[in-house]
Formats: sequence, C-alpha cells, structure tokens
Amino acid sequence: MSFTLPEVLLPVIPSLTSLIELVEAQLSKPVDAAAAEHASFERCLRERTMAMEREVHAIVLGRLDEPTEGLVVNGVRYRPAGKAPLQVLTMAGEVSVSRTVYRARGSSDAPTVGLVDLHLRLVDGRTTLATAELLTAFLGSVTPTTASSLLAQTGTLSVSKSSLDRLAKRVHDKWEPKRASFEEQVRVDELRTEVDRLDVEQIVVSLDGVMVRMKDAPNTPGALKTDDGPHGHQEASSGVVALYGPNLARLKTTGYARMPESKKGILTEQLQGELHAAMTRYPKARVVYLADAASENWRIINALQAATRPSDFVMVNDYYHAAEHLAAGLTASGANQSIIKKWKDRLCEPGGADACVAELMRRSRMLSVKRSPARMKAVMSEVTYFNNHRDRMDYARYLRQNIPIGSGVQEAACKTYVALRHKQSGMSWGTRGGQAILTLRALWLSGRFAYAWRRIASALQVDFQLDTSRRRLNAAQLAA
Repeated sequence: MSFTLPEVLLPVIPSLTSLIELVEAQLSKPVDAAAAEHASFERCLRERTMAMEREVHAIVLGRLDEPTEGLVVNGVRYRPAGKAPLQVLTMAGEVSVSRTVYRARGSSDAPTVGLVDLHLRLVDGRTTLATAELLTAFLGSVTPTTASSLLAQTGTLSVSKSSLDRLAKRVHDKWEPKRASFEEQVRVDELRTEVDRLDVEQIVVSLDGVMVRMKDAPNTPGALKTDDGPHGHQEASSGVVALYGPNLARLKTTGYARMPESKKGILTEQLQGELHAAMTRYPKARVVYLADAASENWRIINALQAATRPSDFVMVNDYYHAAEHLAAGLTASGANQSIIKKWKDRLCEPGGADACVAELMRRSRMLSVKRSPARMKAVMSEVTYFNNHRDRMDYARYLRQNIPIGSGVQEAACKTYVALRHKQSGMSWGTRGGQAILTLRALWLSGRFAYAWRRIASALQVDFQLDTSRRRLNAAQLAA
C-alpha cells in the first residue's frame, strides 16, 4: 500500500496537534512571561513529544502484523490463534499494539508468538533493540534502582528494577556462550574504526583480585575470616592491557572483570587474547608484566608469557606495594617517618632492593641483641618478601628506560570495574547476575560497548519464515 506521510499521520496523531498548539501558545506570550514559564513549557514539550513518538510507534509497529496463514519458527509450524495486545517498550515509553498471535500447530496451550515480536527481535518479548541497548548501557554504569530513577526523571521511560535485572541476565545469556568469538570480533571492529595507528612503545599487562560478598560463599556463623578471605566472600578479578606511548603517555586501556572462578581461567584467556592482538598490531612494542607480589598473579603472568613469548619483555613487581612492605619492616624495627622516606627513595636507586634488604637485616640483628623476637620476626618477614621478589625490583633501570613501576591502572580497574559496583552497602551476588554486570562495565569502560552490542543484537535474532502452506510437518522434518 502506498501513502504519503501527512495522509496517514495527521488524522491519527492527536498529540501532533497538541504539540503545535503548545508551541504556538509559548510563542504568543511576551518575552518576559515566556522566559519565566520556560521550565514548565520545557516539561510539557517533553511530555507531548514523547506522546507523539508513542503514537507514531503504534502506527509503525502495527504495519508489521502482516496477514499470513502461518509461521515456521526454528522448524516448528505455527498457525493463527487470534488477536492479543502486546506492550512494547520503546525509547519513548510503552506502546500497546494489537497483533495476531500464532501457536504451534497441534498444541492448544503452547506459548504464542507474533510477527511483530519476531520482526523486531524484542528482548524479553517486549523491549525493542534500541531501547534494550540504552537500558543495557545504563546497567554498565549504575545500579538498576538508580537507572530506573534516572530514566523516570528524564520523562522518557518507566522501567522497574526487576525488569532491568532480567535484561542484564538476558544479555549475559546471549554473550557468555559465544564470549571468546564475540571478543575477537569486537577487537576487529574496533581496529577498523581507528584512523591512525597509535604510537605504542609499551604494552602493559596487569591483574589483581578483589573480594566480593557471594550468596553461595561459605558463611560460617561467628567466623570473621576464612582461608580465602572475609567469611561470605570470594575473590573476583580484573585485568588490563594498557598501551603506552612516548614518555609514559597512556594511550588506551582495555579491561576485563570476572566473578570468582577456578584458577581465573577465563580472565587468563581474555588477557591472552588481548595481549596477542596488541603484540600483532604493535610488534616492536615492549611487553611489561606488572603486578603486586601475589603468587596467583605471577602464576597467570607466567602462563601469559609462555603462551605469547614476546621478544622484548620485562616483569615488574609493583613499586608501591614494595614500598609498603619496606615501611612495615622499618616501622617494626623502630624507624621514624624520616628514615622510612629515605629508604623508600633509596629503593629507586641502583642496587636499591639489595641495599634495603641489607638495612632490614642490620636492624633485625639489632633487635636480636635487644631480645625483641616479635619485632625481629616482623622485620624478617619483610626480608623474605624482598628476597622472593627482588629480581623484579630493579626500579632504577625501569625508571631510566621509562618503564612504568606502579600498577595504578590495575588498582583503578579493581575499583571501577568491581568494587564501586559490587561492594555497595548490603550487596551480595550470584555468579550469573554478577558477571552480567561486570561484562557490561568492562565493555563500557573500555569504550567497546557499541561494538559489542552489534554482536548481542545479532545473537538475539530468531530465525523464522512466513508460511502459506497448511501442510503439517512430519516428525523427521520437525527434528531437522
């Protein structure tokens, strides 16, 4: 059917007339009065514009309900089963559409589908893809409660916290099974949009963990801490691959975050894929592995090193953690703040780690003479720390070669990716819901959400075809 826009829209969109009247009334007021009442006008303009959008949506969506004898969805034949309303959530709010529904042939109580639903690939059976993208972006930034409140204040959408929770999990269920493939495709999409290749001198890889309260974590009554951390908690993790240019200018940071998992296997896989892509793109860049002294971090780093084998690499124990250990040992020996600062500076000079170990040993012997076994034990604990990690503490050389010595980017990732969202008051998490949010946050904060959404939208598509035949499908056809 052919038509012109005014012939269809003007008779069926009363809000368009209302909108015009509002604007004309505002323009007819004296300037002072119009200015004084502008806030009220702006709110009314928003309401009537949204109303007009919803009426346009109702027209456009109604056209998708094409008459047909039936559908075939995923190999199953459906036949018409009457009319039923559908509440579609659009970016302008909820729109009611009356459409034909279809039920699997031979079943009187099976769920129904409609052409409007299938054409639009509605998420959760009610939300348009554009609206789902908007809501999902919110979920990567704020809690569902905050998102619901902010959206309501804009006058755009009224959507409940529970609906937002379900949406996040729905997106997660489409992303996670194809995660590795999607991540690779996102990298490719991102590279295609880069106009110029970055001047990358160093690729810095770092990771760490952060404790989050889990719904299914051991929760021993009266216990304050288990072997793995505070009771009721388990360790989530995050990792980053950061690109540095001349003079330690950070050009780009890509991060990942995972809920507690065995051996941090998926995080390791993600970092390996990201590192391999960066090394392929920038083959002359030095690879820097940077982390605190936690043995799990270096187990994973060693696995990454073995898998990617960069020709130029260096391993760095985070300076600031080392300085904290040095300060703890000196404090236990009775050193004041002036002495502690002096030795922290000395740690960054040539032979600094060896000199610090020698100083701690000297102070330990003095405590032995003074018969202070507890303090001596505390000092020797820090000596052991330095002895175990001093081959990654050549800070003078690192600074001379413009190699970063602090894992501040990773500490920020732990905070922004995980802690700010998952450690709010009273929060506890299940793995599925928690990972849904962490995935969205990592994509959003890494600047990759738009690329990822293309893949998610594609995964939400349901294959179907119109059917004009009344012939039943036999068992073999249904199985196929």
